[in-house]
Amino acid sequence: PPAPGLDVDVDQPPRAVTSLSAADGHHGANRTPAEDPVWGRALDSGPADIVPECDTDALFPGSLFSPEDLRHGAIVLYFVVAFYGFYVIAVVCEFYFLPTVEIICEELGLTPDVAAATFMSLASSSPELFVNVVTTFVTRSTMGVGTTVGSATFNVLGLASFIGLAARGPIVISAVPVVRDSLLYMAAIAVTTAVVWDGSVQWYEALMMVLLSLAYLAFMFSQHRLAHWARSLLARSNSTVVLTNASRPDEISSVSSEVAAKEVVDAAPLPQPQPDPEVAVAVANQISFTAGNQGGCSWRRAAWCAFNAATWPVRTAISLTIMDTKKPHLRRFYLLNFVLCVVWIALAAYVVSWMLAVIGNTLEISDAVMGITLLAAGGSTPEAVSAIIMSRKGVGSVGIANGLGANTLNMLMNLGMPWLVRSLVFPGLPWTVLSEGLPYDLVTLVSAVVVLNLVLLASRYRLCRMQGVATFIVYFLFIVVLVLIELNVFGLYHKSECTTE
Repeated sequence: PPAPGLDVDVDQPPRAVTSLSAADGHHGANRTPAEDPVWGRALDSGPADIVPECDTDALFPGSLFSPEDLRHGAIVLYFVVAFYGFYVIAVVCEFYFLPTVEIICEELGLTPDVAAATFMSLASSSPELFVNVVTTFVTRSTMGVGTTVGSATFNVLGLASFIGLAARGPIVISAVPVVRDSLLYMAAIAVTTAVVWDGSVQWYEALMMVLLSLAYLAFMFSQHRLAHWARSLLARSNSTVVLTNASRPDEISSVSSEVAAKEVVDAAPLPQPQPDPEVAVAVANQISFTAGNQGGCSWRRAAWCAFNAATWPVRTAISLTIMDTKKPHLRRFYLLNFVLCVVWIALAAYVVSWMLAVIGNTLEISDAVMGITLLAAGGSTPEAVSAIIMSRKGVGSVGIANGLGANTLNMLMNLGMPWLVRSLVFPGLPWTVLSEGLPYDLVTLVSAVVVLNLVLLASRYRLCRMQGVATFIVYFLFIVVLVLIELNVFGLYHKSECTTE
């Protein structure tokens, strides 16, 4: 009850809302117990999910420059740092992370699509987990819904368009992994929707999401055993057919041997030597200087020298902190190397998102639009880089599986884990969720998966530049619709942004 003598409408309590990705604030940003004696006890006792009627943007640290300095040229520095972040992700993914994942596949007997949906997804979704943890316990930003939905749409349609556009020729996509990962992702969407539909998340609901994410990983890791078990059952069911044709055993044996040999030859991947980072740089330098000495374009040599000198500190720092597991004596450290790659990728992706956030604020782009466009693309940079690299090698299924697997883990683990930890730290306080715009978000996420499968089905599970252009156009249309939703064109689903400093 209100304190005596205070004229307060007790029938209108403050709204308690957060976003789908737990990026909203959980304290009253402009209130203190001294200023608000009615709700001061709730604020003083812990996070009571009381937020102001506007959004504050504290997802990233403040800028080193004033807004006036940024508008007069200091913003160039943030473009440079963002470029370095993209470059770090590209180098780590191509020369260290993907070779380490290949070693994990060999050691654990995993197929590339399973490794992409598990280990690669864990690494590429680590930036979102880091951001969700920070926004759940520290910051008061409201970019979360847009970032979650925007990055999920990017991982489904944006990655498919990048794979098609970057491919040197038609890429054959395995139908079974795509359908499997799509169904699992849609199941994760259904679970998350059921959890947040009533506007609050209880501790047991968050625990269920974490357990389901672990069950997803266990299911993916057991794919080989399940497939072997299914083949054995199929062989038993077909044993009668084999016996009825036993009248010509010599011919059957010959045909079986030829088929088995063909399967072995087709299944054996051709060895592809991985480039050593230091050797690749040295060879590129030698080629560039040789071209210049033979009358080539001197400006190209100068540009390469400048680029090589500018990126040398980054490459040196990476080579000193991440091992080259392609070397035989370092191969056994592949698990440690995987963790080191994840740390580098997470930090670089966070820096990229931070730089893009400052750039967007300087250009006066709203947080809602930034969450769907710039921040979603920045957070999905590891998936995009990995997909482009693998598509250049002709392995497009890995990129698709990585995107769908990362979305599944984002829905279950990256949302459920921070919610569960917060429920344990502050027991008895459910995590409230802004659910007014949830139907639009749900339709968008499901539609993106359906469109991807329809495009692949129409092209007979082949991706080339034509399919890449088509999926990019559809992705752009999805982004336009999401921006309109975030800007409350279809209704008031998101609060206006605070104008205070």
